[in-house]
Amino acid sequence: MKLRILLLAFCIYSLNITAQNKSNSPFEFSDEFKLPQILLCQPVLLTIDSSETGSGVFISDSLNVYLVTARHCLYNIDRYGAHFKPHMLTILHYPHDIVSGNSALITIDFTAMKDSLVRYDKSHDIAIIKIGYIKIIDSIHGSVIYFPHILKEKSALVNAWPIRLTRKYQQINIGSDIYLFGYPRSIGIAKKPQFDYDRPLLRKGIIAGKYDRQKTLVLDSPVYFGNSGGPVFELIEYDGFQKGIVLIGIVSEYIPYQNEMSSQTSYTVQNLNSGYSIIEPIEFAINLINNYDK
Repeated sequence: MKLRILLLAFCIYSLNITAQNKSNSPFEFSDEFKLPQILLCQPVLLTIDSSETGSGVFISDSLNVYLVTARHCLYNIDRYGAHFKPHMLTILHYPHDIVSGNSALITIDFTAMKDSLVRYDKSHDIAIIKIGYIKIIDSIHGSVIYFPHILKEKSALVNAWPIRLTRKYQQINIGSDIYLFGYPRSIGIAKKPQFDYDRPLLRKGIIAGKYDRQKTLVLDSPVYFGNSGGPVFELIEYDGFQKGIVLIGIVSEYIPYQNEMSSQTSYTVQNLNSGYSIIEPIEFAINLINNYDK
């Protein structure tokens, strides 16, 4: 099966992309700053077995396309190991203009192949799924040759963020502005919706800290159930005045604070959302990609 892939305008793919384009400059913005539609199309909605939901992002090198998400969206982890959850995984994404365009679906049937296309990090809350490889058509377009058991809508396109537009943990600066995307379907009142649950929500915050012991990032931005696996982008300046944006990680969890309540007859401890969140650096997903066949 083939699927045309809409490659980002700022990343020109070709058979000799490395030789043609060695620049590691981030995606540039004009002086009049406005988030481009191609960026708003990056987050995808994951539905696991028609019940649990999460978020994710497609990324690609010059050879393959991968889905990146949080490990806990796909696995239950206990003292006995990692247990793969989904039988069916549905990916809702926006291949065109997210404001006026329609969504598309990709479905992965894991009943036969189990988790053979999945790789996860044992120490970090991050996982990847290899969905297909790229067949180059010209300098802008290519087709994705899908693996078996991956079903798609006939007209679906995929926006895949290029690996070269990412930053490693050591390169990320505390205090930088970030944009966080995802599908926090747990918020709001389902019977009286105040927003479209099938469209991603954006939050803006800053990098509040770096936890060197675990190599995770702390954001001054709250997240909720459904945000897990969603992409986080850092706004950076380079060459003195240019503004650009790079993918730095995916959402893992929120940081709770404990609210203790006691009375003469009971004592209760509530874990509440502190407004800070934990992000897994994207470099751990790239490590999984680089070692996929090893």
